[in-house]
Amino acid sequence: MDDKLLKTFLAVADHCSFTAAAKELYLAQSAVSKHIHQLEKELQVHLFVRDTRMVRLTDAGTRFYREATDLLERMENAAAALRQDAVPLPDKLHFGAFSALSTEITDLLRRFCQDFPQISVTLDWFEFGTLVPTLVHGKLDGAFTVSFELLNQPRLASQKLEDGALFVLVGKQSPLAGRTTLRLADLAGATYYTMRPDVSPNGYASILNYFLEHHFRPSETRRLTSHESVLLQLQIDPNGYGLMSDFQFRQHPGVVFIPLEQEEQPSSHLFDLVAAWDRQLVTPALSSFLNWLANYAPPG
Repeated sequence: MDDKLLKTFLAVADHCSFTAAAKELYLAQSAVSKHIHQLEKELQVHLFVRDTRMVRLTDAGTRFYREATDLLERMENAAAALRQDAVPLPDKLHFGAFSALSTEITDLLRRFCQDFPQISVTLDWFEFGTLVPTLVHGKLDGAFTVSFELLNQPRLASQKLEDGALFVLVGKQSPLAGRTTLRLADLAGATYYTMRPDVSPNGYASILNYFLEHHFRPSETRRLTSHESVLLQLQIDPNGYGLMSDFQFRQHPGVVFIPLEQEEQPSSHLFDLVAAWDRQLVTPALSSFLNWLANYAPPG
């Protein structure tokens, strides 16, 4: 028997009024009438006599009033006892990261797990273009990504974890591989490898805007399906290069990361590494992580 039907019955009986019961229960009067009709149908008895002056209990209703009061009390006591004895479910956090991820993130999560052993943490790998949509659809508690992926996502909040300085990526066989720094002018005549715009529209647009800002245009551009494809191509094309923040595959064995000169670094923070979350879906476990993250200092 549904406890809301019992509560409605007791309210009508106490007030001798459907209108007053509706006001007490914050229900429409039609909903109160529906509950009483449903309960009478279930019990197969009339519980109230209704006339133009008042509503009063029938003999069957009077007997049921005592039983309903006792039944509802026992139901509430049983629920309270279960809540008191129940073992709390373990706190869990599910994070996502795109394919290019710095070791600082795994170090960060490892330290959080040491400080909060009661919280179970999962970190999953995602293709670059699928990470933020998965977070937006509520299937992740948080994500580690590049700031430009959060453009046009007003529900997402973020915290910067690392500055996104741009580096030139070349294969170890490239004639540029021995340089300590580079300028965009050094890349004239070389082939620029990047991801297709449909994989990361914001990333593709951010790089184009960066080129416009510095009055640079690649002589040839080849668009590939992923970061990994770019890295593979750079290892077989000595005349190719890519552009990424150095936290993206910074320790790849077949590719050299060479910083761009400081005056040619982006003027925006669109290439920063960030932790992101949905500001409307902050659980107690995520709140603990965010408070901890606000005071996090990388080792060293």
